[in-house]
Amino acid sequence: MRFVILQIFLLFLLEGLARAELFKVPGSQQRAVHSAARWTNDYQGVVVEAGDVVVLQAATNKRRSLTEYSTVVTASTAQLQGPVSVQSAVDTNPGSHIFYYHVVYPGSVDLRVHANANSTAESCVFVLRSDAGAPIEALSTASLDAPVLGTNEMVHTFGSSTAGFLVESFSSTSDSIVSHQLDAEINEDLVRNTLNKRILTGGTFSDAASLTSVSVVTNERVSAVSVVFSEGAVPVRPNILFIAVDDMKPLLGCYGNSFIETPHMDSLAAGGMVFLNAHCQWSVCGPSRASLMTGLMPEQCGVMGFTKMRGNAVDDARDNPIGLPNVLTLPQYFAGWGYATAAVGKLNDDRCVGSINADGSVNEDGNVVDDPPSWSHSFNNPSGLQPSKAIRVTDGANIKLAAESVDRPETDFVDGKIAGRALTVLNELAVGAQPFFLGVGFKKPHLPFLAPTASWDRYEPDQLDIHPFQESMTNVTPYTFNAVMELRNSYYFETNSLGQALPIPTNTLAETEQQWLLNGYYACVSHIDDQVGRMLDELDRLGLASNTVVVLWGDHGFHLGDHNEWGKHTNLEQATRVPLIIKAPGYPAGVHSQAPAGLIDLFPTLCDLAGFPVPEQPVDSSVSGGRPLSGHSLVPVLSDPAARVQTGVMHHYGSFNFGYGYRTERYRYTEWINGAGNVLARELYDYHVDPLETINLAGLPGYDALMHQFAVATRSAGEARGSERLKGSMPLALPADRSLSGVEISEGHITWPDASGITYSLLSKTNLMGGVWTVEHGSLLESPAPVNPVRPRAFYKVEVNE
Repeated sequence: MRFVILQIFLLFLLEGLARAELFKVPGSQQRAVHSAARWTNDYQGVVVEAGDVVVLQAATNKRRSLTEYSTVVTASTAQLQGPVSVQSAVDTNPGSHIFYYHVVYPGSVDLRVHANANSTAESCVFVLRSDAGAPIEALSTASLDAPVLGTNEMVHTFGSSTAGFLVESFSSTSDSIVSHQLDAEINEDLVRNTLNKRILTGGTFSDAASLTSVSVVTNERVSAVSVVFSEGAVPVRPNILFIAVDDMKPLLGCYGNSFIETPHMDSLAAGGMVFLNAHCQWSVCGPSRASLMTGLMPEQCGVMGFTKMRGNAVDDARDNPIGLPNVLTLPQYFAGWGYATAAVGKLNDDRCVGSINADGSVNEDGNVVDDPPSWSHSFNNPSGLQPSKAIRVTDGANIKLAAESVDRPETDFVDGKIAGRALTVLNELAVGAQPFFLGVGFKKPHLPFLAPTASWDRYEPDQLDIHPFQESMTNVTPYTFNAVMELRNSYYFETNSLGQALPIPTNTLAETEQQWLLNGYYACVSHIDDQVGRMLDELDRLGLASNTVVVLWGDHGFHLGDHNEWGKHTNLEQATRVPLIIKAPGYPAGVHSQAPAGLIDLFPTLCDLAGFPVPEQPVDSSVSGGRPLSGHSLVPVLSDPAARVQTGVMHHYGSFNFGYGYRTERYRYTEWINGAGNVLARELYDYHVDPLETINLAGLPGYDALMHQFAVATRSAGEARGSERLKGSMPLALPADRSLSGVEISEGHITWPDASGITYSLLSKTNLMGGVWTVEHGSLLESPAPVNPVRPRAFYKVEVNE
């Protein structure tokens, strides 16, 4: 018998539901359907929140397979993952189907159900949303009018339940009335070809399959029914305390500096993990922070200077050539998941953010509003004590001292005021029902080195050791250093007895001059440590420490006299290496890791710790998703300090000629590339034997194979991660001598500096002066490899494969 569908009724029952969200096209839907016409169900403007699961269920009258039956998103301002498609497990050609999407970022979505031209379909849509406290019951039904047999009805009886489960849509192939009473133990045989039960797993929903009772009565071939109970409570989301420190290198006690006084940051480290080999992605404030906040490399988000993160500036000189107005920031993403997000101080560089006009241009008010889409609470950026001015007798000009001690309370200084305001915000967030993401950005030890006398007097300048290597490295390239004179162009030494301010010379500074600067830098770090201590103490006092992830990071490093450099703006170790401490409840405490890590890894790491899926960034202004984040979650390393999630971490610096650095546990390999994609120079440093970067090994005998493998690795999909100009250039050719340097044998294993995208051969011989090398292993993917200590072969080498 052929049935003609005259009407479709979507019944959505809302009584007694706690936070259940059920959606349909408003009003009863009347559709005339011809037997051979293609038939669709449309759901428009379904409003969703991050963490929701959009479930669409349907049944067909022809028992069509999934290849002939589908659902599509026709429009969406939300970001979705999926769909995951499920069909009956008890029939090879079922009539019941389910599609579900995980909502990554909130918004609205339009869904369309599509069936084969020769079949009809009945569907229902609802959104699963869990909430702490009481369970929810969500019921969706759909039924048909049949002119011969009359109107179908579905009757559902629910008892109390705290388990979450999902009963799929079903299709009855009988023209007679089918009636079943389902008890707590759902019988698979009973529902075969009639009801397909499927547990929805993952997220916040239970995998229990319990149901007190459901009665289903139908007398038609096509029907769809859904019954959902959520869990009684959702997992507790951790709070996030996100502490940024401007220009602070890893000059802390927990990093091995026995002279500096940083007891509070050291205490934080004792409760979490210290990343000893962490690096920024661009050694300047604006690009580094934009990269961290978006999870994209600087050239992906277009911030390689002080351009606007979300698009063009009102000032044309600061336009972003890529300009992604809909880019998703880390705190913005957490706000989408229901977090209260707030910031005090410097999180983004104010020159790279601001309020957004109707035409998409970004204003120069970032110092007041930061990035408005990122924060659900008002942004606050307190001001405090400013550096004093010295008057130069020669021309009367106002100039800034490079370092200065002022005998005032810490709460008079800008960072003291930032900490004070942050404590107020922390207390406000603590009483709310939402988990929170609180960003606190401290502004020292950025130049000038202005600190309270109480911090300055902790140190004796003549006891501070200046850097032991203050020359250029051997085999230096024309691109290794730059013309940015951050200290020398803007700041002065203390005035002399005649009231004259002394300009800072461009040559190597005298030892006492360097010690004076170091005193200022150390004092600023200790001053910041005191403010961090205020935050941590308040977190403990409020009882929040056990459920708060604390992340402390510096936006880049800082040269303090090494190579005669004072500032950042290079691709060298002292400019890119940053402090990174993560304290996460439930993870090992008081541990250190040498795993390569980048600030770009923080976005996926915090998603992982909070239990959120990692989102995608927009490809361009018209496509809201499709571009994976460029970092890796560091959670495996938090669980096991010996774990590695990447062989090396990429960083980038340059304006006309671009330097791409690749920092592994032992080496840094850098290529300088011009606008035409040509490699201009290379650098290679071995920090195991040369931690001070006294010699560039690139081009020296014995390192060609090592450089080749790094050149390949930095262009591989896993490691380049957004370094498009680098990937578009040619890697170093495989040398005739493929032997690797840096090979070591210990405890029955041979190790070598490996990299992703490369395979290796292990060779051995008994006579180093004669004979041939024999291949022990021909296709090794990574270090180390076992060697047989019993065999007489005494010499080994590792080669890079072609």
